[in-house]
Order: sequence, then structure tokens, then C-alpha cells
Amino acid sequence: MPDHPHRGFEAITYLLQGQIIHRDSAGHMGLMQPGCVQYMTAGRGVVHSEMPDPGFKAQGGWMEGFQLWINLPAAKKMIPAQYTEIAAAHVPVIAFPGGSFKLIAGQAAGLQGPAQPQQPIHYRHYRLEPGATVQWEVDAGFVPWLYLLQGELAVGQPAVRLTKGQVAVFAPGGLVQAENQTQEPREFLALAGLPLNEPVARYGPFVMNSQLQIQEAVRDYQAGLMGQINN
Repeated sequence: MPDHPHRGFEAITYLLQGQIIHRDSAGHMGLMQPGCVQYMTAGRGVVHSEMPDPGFKAQGGWMEGFQLWINLPAAKKMIPAQYTEIAAAHVPVIAFPGGSFKLIAGQAAGLQGPAQPQQPIHYRHYRLEPGATVQWEVDAGFVPWLYLLQGELAVGQPAVRLTKGQVAVFAPGGLVQAENQTQEPREFLALAGLPLNEPVARYGPFVMNSQLQIQEAVRDYQAGLMGQINN
């Protein structure tokens, strides 16, 4: 996407296929490749762009990835903008009987995921072999959810059928279970976050706590106070 502003939240991007170039008004630049993770704290305001790498665009191919917006608490909405890029090789892969998962954020098996945004989250990319079951004990207060990347998956207790592109949201804390009842490996994203329990006001690229703050964000952007990208 060409140049556009953000304020009041963090965006964490995980790329599965393709190549993306990130640029922002704070002077950051990075090339994302398959398996890379980046997270940008918009804070009080930043202008950024996310565009296909020209070489990849000329060659052609599939572009697939996910961008998660993480709301910042009121006390942190106006912190300075930050940017962190993590190479695929720096994302731990944890094996278990019947599968494995990439630990993008949070803790598991004595390891810490490399993505550590301002607001704590858990973020995992699972691969589950045919006939295998995985259980995840989620921290108290965290609300977990699963997103299925392909095929079908049995989730929860009692189990319900999840199909490609669907999301399953679970009650806070407790045990999350997924079972691959098919004859092919299945992959899914598993995430969990802490509710802020604060007012939310959203308008396009801004996520704040009131409409007055949204109006201020629009004025600040129009006045150039969020900067510009120097290509």
C-alpha cells in the first residue's frame, strides 16, 4: 500500500510468500521476505508504505501474509514511533509429537518469541500432521483465537469443524485444543491477547479512545506533523 498514516496502535506483519519493502517517515526501511516478521509501533503518528519489491513484482508470484493491529493502551498511544524487523532465521521453531510451531511472540518451552510489542501477545504458526492433536494452555486473562490457513481442522472441546479462512475464538485462559482429522498436514495461526477494557474510537488508519482524539489525529496528519517518507 502506498504512503498512509497511522496513530494509536501497533501493526505486526508476518509474511508467508512474496517480498515487501517497508518505508516510513521515521527513516526506517526494510525488505520483508518469506518467514519474516516486522512490527511497527505507530504511537503518536507515522506515515509508512508497504509495497511489493520491484524485483519480485517484475518476476511475479504469490503474495501472502497477515497484518495484525494491536491496540495500544491509552497511556502509550502517544509514544514515539518505532520499527522492528525480524529475519525468518530468528523465529524459533518448537517441535512436539505430531507437529511443530514457529514462536513469533510470547513464551514456550523456555524460549521467548522475537516479536515483543508494547502490548503483550502470544503468536504462533502451527503445523499439525495427519491424526495429530495439540493442546495449548493459555495464560489467565488472555483471549485466544485460531485462524486456519487451509483445509479443515477440529477445534475445541467438544470439537467443532473449522474450515480455511475461518476464525475460532475461545474463552479467556484455559485449554485450547486442535485436532487434524484429515490425511494432509494442516497449518494455522494461534494468537492470544489481553483485553484493554478501554473505550475504542477508530477512523481508517487511526485507533484512539475518543472521537476528539481522532479529529486531532486527522488534523495532525493534514498539517504534516506525522512526517513524510523520503524515497
